[in-house]
Amino acid sequence: MARLLSIASRCRINILISGGTGSGKTTLLNALSHYISEDERIVTIEDAAELRLEQPNLVRLETRAASIEQTGVVTQRDLVINALRMRPDRIILGECRGPEAFEMLQAMNTGHDGSMSTLHANSLAMQLVVWSR
Repeated sequence: MARLLSIASRCRINILISGGTGSGKTTLLNALSHYISEDERIVTIEDAAELRLEQPNLVRLETRAASIEQTGVVTQRDLVINALRMRPDRIILGECRGPEAFEMLQAMNTGHDGSMSTLHANSLAMQLVVWSR
């Protein structure tokens, strides 16, 4: 399985990693990132920086909560939409769990092959419910 996943990562296959809380989704995503070529432009999007990518051509984007005046919020959806304008070879979304899922799937189907993300799901039935919304 490790060989299959490393080949998928090298060959720019879109990858969604799902599992329960604490199951190692981000750890697996970090491991798969080691197989990404150094000449690819990567944009990561996260709420809190957990990914440990080591490629030189990397842009890290993080969400921002609203200020005390309730302004200035930057969501993951906003960041996915803006990441598409940065000409990335791959987009890596630390955790897909809201409206950004639609934009992420569009990115995966419109030339950003090899993009990766994680999502929470405790069973296959739950995964199907999440992606049918």
